[in-house]
Amino acid sequence: MQTIKILSLALFLVGCTAAENTPDPADMGSDSTPDSDMAEANVPLTWDVDAPGPYNVGYQQVQATYSPKGEDRTIDISIWYPTEDTNGENPRYLGLFRDPVAMMGTELAPSPYADGKYPIMVYSHGDRGFSGTASRMMHYFVSHGWVVAAPDHLLNTATDTPDPRPKSLRYLRTLDLTATLDRLAELNADGEFADTLDTSRVIMSGHSFGSYTVWPTAGATFDTDGVAEQCDLDTAMPTCDDEDIEYFTDGVREDRVIAAYAMAGPYNPSWFGETGFESVQIPIFSITGSEDQRGQAEEWARMQNSELEFTWVDVEDACHEAFALGSCSNITNDDADAIVHTYGLAYARYHLLGDSSVVDVLSGERELDTRATLQTTAEY
Repeated sequence: MQTIKILSLALFLVGCTAAENTPDPADMGSDSTPDSDMAEANVPLTWDVDAPGPYNVGYQQVQATYSPKGEDRTIDISIWYPTEDTNGENPRYLGLFRDPVAMMGTELAPSPYADGKYPIMVYSHGDRGFSGTASRMMHYFVSHGWVVAAPDHLLNTATDTPDPRPKSLRYLRTLDLTATLDRLAELNADGEFADTLDTSRVIMSGHSFGSYTVWPTAGATFDTDGVAEQCDLDTAMPTCDDEDIEYFTDGVREDRVIAAYAMAGPYNPSWFGETGFESVQIPIFSITGSEDQRGQAEEWARMQNSELEFTWVDVEDACHEAFALGSCSNITNDDADAIVHTYGLAYARYHLLGDSSVVDVLSGERELDTRATLQTTAEY
C-alpha cells in the first residue's frame, strides 16, 4: 500500500508539471489555434518540437478482448487525444492515480492535417506499471496533434502482477499492442474517432519492460536455446507450454509499427540471443540515463556494427524514472522532459510524417542539452 501512495504522489507531481507547461489554445492567439485553414499546409509540422503545441488533452478509456491461447484476455486501453475544450473530469489510472491534466468527456478537435487524420503513437508501460506512467509525454504529443494509446498490460500492472511473473508476458505485451491498434481501427470505423485516425502506420514507445517490448514488436527473433533456458529458470512458475513456445518460435512482429522509441531499457540478449535484433527492419531510437546502468554501452557497441538504423541518446544525471514518473535526484522533470519529449517528437515526425525539418535534432547537429549525448548509425 505504501508503494501505491508513493506512486500516486509522484504521478500527481508529474501531472502538475505538465499542466504548468502546456498552454491553453486561447492563450496562444488566433494564429496558433487550429482551424480549417491550417489543414491545407499540415501546420503541425511548423510547430517547434522543443515547445508544447496548442492543443489541450482529452482522454477516454476503452477495452479490448482477444484470445491468444484460447482464453479471453481483456485489457483496458487509455486514449489521449487533442481537444480544444478547457474543462473536463480528470481520469484516474487503474482507478488510483489521478492525471490532473487530461480531461474526460471532451470533444476531439478537428484534425489540422491535410488528410484530416491524426498520427498515432502506442505506448507500452514498464513492469508493475500502468498506461499513464509516461503521461507527461502523452500530453506533449497530444498538444502537437497526435493521438496516443496505451494498454494496461493484464497481469503486469501495479495492482495485478503475480510473483513470479508469467513468462508469456514476453510476447503477450506485444499482442496487447496489436489488440490496441485493432481497437483503434474499430473506433475509427464506427466510433467517435470516425475516419480521423491512421492506424495503418504508427510509432511505438516503451519504458523499461516496455522498452524490452519494443524489440519483439519490431521483429526481433527469439533465441530458441535462450527461451528454453529462461522458461526453466524459475521453478516456482511452470515452464512454458507448447503454445508459449509456438509464439516465441513464430515471433510477434506488428507490421503497423514503423519506428520505435525505447526508453530506459536496452536490448536483452537473454531472450533474443546475440543476433536476434538482426531481423528488425525498422529504425530504433534508444534513450537512457547515466544513473540507470542497464547495459546501454554494450547495446550501442552491438548495434553500431550492425545494419540496423539505430540511434542512442544517453542523458547525464537521468535516473530510470526520468522517462516516466520522474522525480530523479540529479535532474528536474522539466529538464528531463525537454530532452526526452523533444527527441521523441522529432523522431516520430521524421519517420511517420516525413518531416525533414527535424533532421538537425536527430543527427546531433543541433544540441538540445549538454547532458544529452547522441550517437547514431542513421544517415539523415
